[in-house]
Amino acid sequence: MKLHHNCLKLVVHVAVIACIFSSTILLAQPEVNTFKIGVLARRGSEACLLEWSPTAQYLEAHIPGASFKIIPLTFEELTNTVKNAEIDFVITNSASYVELQDLFDINRMVTVKRATPNGYSTLFGGIIFCRAERGDILSLKDLKGKSFMAVAPTSFGGWIAAWREFRKQGIDPQNDFAPLVYGETHDNVVYAVRDRKIDAGTVATPILERMIAEGKIAQDTFKIINQQTDKIFPYSLSTRLYPEWPFARLKHTSDEIAEQVAISLLSMPQQSSAALAAQIAGWTVPLDYGSVEECMKELRLGIYKDYGKISIHQL
Repeated sequence: MKLHHNCLKLVVHVAVIACIFSSTILLAQPEVNTFKIGVLARRGSEACLLEWSPTAQYLEAHIPGASFKIIPLTFEELTNTVKNAEIDFVITNSASYVELQDLFDINRMVTVKRATPNGYSTLFGGIIFCRAERGDILSLKDLKGKSFMAVAPTSFGGWIAAWREFRKQGIDPQNDFAPLVYGETHDNVVYAVRDRKIDAGTVATPILERMIAEGKIAQDTFKIINQQTDKIFPYSLSTRLYPEWPFARLKHTSDEIAEQVAISLLSMPQQSSAALAAQIAGWTVPLDYGSVEECMKELRLGIYKDYGKISIHQL
């Protein structure tokens, strides 16, 4: 009976020690904080995740105790998501950044270096195009009376940059196109023009070159309207050039994690899986987005819709 009692005590002691040991291990494990990175999904959610998920994995590998999740966002979802602080960081187009900075105090940390055949570029613009056989479309003015598709009203490379060029030529898209419609993603615009559903369209650089490389469209399907040449820019171009997309932090995001993210992104090697997936050459210090603001003021877009106007009260 005494032997049985001693065995029982031994079992209890072992169980207690095991519980204490397990608790110690659990307490020793560092707490993992998850940070959400909202990304403007200009080519759709699936393409966005393929493009940017490796960046989240890269950050996790370089920042102990932190986990990162990519949140694809449509043009319509982006503003409310930032407004409601549902994400911690955001990767978005230049015009969207300018507006969100003014409205919600987001702050750019770095700017993307887009990979090119000869290195990288920190500038981008828009391409205006139609099918190659369209002999009736040779210039921007030939688009009057034609159907035209842009990506979205707030797409900078996929609409706003082109709109500025139309305005310069005295073309009013709302009244001169028959009609002006939006495709929601860059790929949808390209396919609509390819399939002759729309006479012409506009997307951001270098979407056409990417889709050709991916085998989604043939090399000689389209021609570029209002072709521009720039020695430092290797892609087809129809508009002025503007600074590339920024990576920004939201107002509630701590300095500590923002600094670690910025340092990690600036250190990203060009041949890393994250850079290759996003087709970038890494990141650089944040650029000046003043040229984007000038474009938005000229078109009176978003926060600049009343720019230059004087109200009765002010008068």
